Amino acid sequence: MMRTWELEPEKILTRDALPEPHRSYASPEEREKEEIRLLGLALRDSVKKDLLADINAASESGGV
Repeated sequence: MMRTWELEPEKILTRDALPEPHRSYASPEEREKEEIRLLGLALRDSVKKDLLADINAASESGGV
């Protein structure tokens, strides 16, 4: 799904991990939950950006 929106999960996770290089997780499940949270935020931001661009394009063309 992430790739459908032209997002690269590996880059997102690497980028978001860099500010906290010493972060450790109590279990693999905790790490997975954090990765899912980060990917969800990136997907949400991408959808939001696309919707705002569509709204702006429609309003500039007199569609809204």
